[in-house]
Amino acid sequence: MKAMFRNSVLAVALAVTSFASLPAEAAAPMPLPTMERGDVDLVRHRGYCSPREALRRAWRLGFQRARVERVTHSRVVVVGWRRGYLSRVVFANAYGCPRIG
Repeated sequence: MKAMFRNSVLAVALAVTSFASLPAEAAAPMPLPTMERGDVDLVRHRGYCSPREALRRAWRLGFQRARVERVTHSRVVVVGWRRGYLSRVVFANAYGCPRIG
């Protein structure tokens, strides 16, 4: 009888101590991410395509006298002369200015 009582008291004590330690582990603060020197460009752009970057990309595609026609929340439209014809190119308003049209 004493052994059964001792085992039940030990089981209850073990259960109480395990439940008491759960909230402390769950509320532990997350470590802050460290920034490397190469991540500065990501912070500056904040995920958007700047008009200057869109003009730079259009110039690399062969556009002359390019200008930004429209900037919306999802697109940046650039118009200019390419191979003797008036052309336009559409970039996504996202990091890296991916070309979508």
